[in-house]
Amino acid sequence: LSQGNSVRAIADYGRALRLDPVNTHALFQRGLAHFERGAFAVARADFAAVLAIDPANARALHWRANAEQDLAEQFERQLLSLSSQIAERPQDASLLNERCWLRATGGRELDKALSDCNQALGISPRDARILDSRGLVFLKLGDFPAALADYEAALEIAPQNGHFLYGRAIALHALDRAEEAASAFEAAEARQPGIAALYRSYGIARS
Repeated sequence: LSQGNSVRAIADYGRALRLDPVNTHALFQRGLAHFERGAFAVARADFAAVLAIDPANARALHWRANAEQDLAEQFERQLLSLSSQIAERPQDASLLNERCWLRATGGRELDKALSDCNQALGISPRDARILDSRGLVFLKLGDFPAALADYEAALEIAPQNGHFLYGRAIALHALDRAEEAASAFEAAEARQPGIAALYRSYGIARS
């Protein structure tokens, strides 16, 4: 990390955390590495993980605040850019999906996110990526049956996708289908190691 190689640093910290998941030093340093790359949501998740273990950690509090501020600024820039492009190409399902995903991962304007995803699916109803995006919106809204339906529809198209598998697992867990959820979490992690941390960066965690 001190040599500017954040990608390899993140990989090393990830290996360290697989050995010791509550190592606050590794979590904090990985958060800094993500921050340097501009991955503010993932950085915020790592700093929040530090604070869950050590609530008085002043450095983690400081850097989480920095990540939240930069994330808010990044969100506004990206939203403005996407909205401008959609105004020029209103039938572009991929752009509508991008704006839906941006709002969903940021936990902002979820009603508008849902509208974007619905419009995108009206144009491209068999696009698993859009179903995934809408599934995340439904998770954020607490509509777990609808989220489960979208993730299962996405998995019919791409059965081995770890991201979709984890979203389905979260929905099953929220619906108190414990045995199915446990199996789904295991399958998701096997297909995409580290997927739980990615979902935490979206503000979605297994309780």
